[in-house]
Amino acid sequence: PSRIVAVLEGGYSAGLERGLPAFIAGLLGLDNPVEDKPTTSHPDRLRMLETNIAELERQLGLRG
Repeated sequence: PSRIVAVLEGGYSAGLERGLPAFIAGLLGLDNPVEDKPTTSHPDRLRMLETNIAELERQLGLRG
């Protein structure tokens, strides 16, 4: 049997009410029960995300 460990960090606001049901549904392979509205991000934030993901992959040994 596989086990999943997750740590959800952040403030306890409306985001928790939307995020937790969506997170659990995703683990169960169900559709998101919360209406999801598209958002846009500034290109600098997207570059920062890509940089952070690349660094995480490097530290995990997934990238050379």
